[in-house]
Amino acid sequence: MTRILSLDDDPELLQRFAVALNLAGYEHLLATQSKEALSILHNERIDLFTQDLARPDMPGWDLYELMKADDDLRSIPVLFLSGVRWMVWIPTSSVLQSLETTT
Repeated sequence: MTRILSLDDDPELLQRFAVALNLAGYEHLLATQSKEALSILHNERIDLFTQDLARPDMPGWDLYELMKADDDLRSIPVLFLSGVRWMVWIPTSSVLQSLETTT
């Protein structure tokens, strides 16, 4: 069974996401803190990691960079989720930067 880990600081959103993924036949693990997600990523077999870009404990891009620098985690696909209305993603050297607009 495909295992998906989702990281978001909104527990209600995580629960809604979990219901949808479980109904679709995926095993879904939840984390609300970056340290918790890193522990799960290191200790469990994860097939896909979804994370919110804007979290109070650590921005999504920073966690992504930590994962890509870690030989054990760099192969895990990452899907970024955000409530941002409009985004432009610009690849620069080894970091993807996000420009957000409020309109």
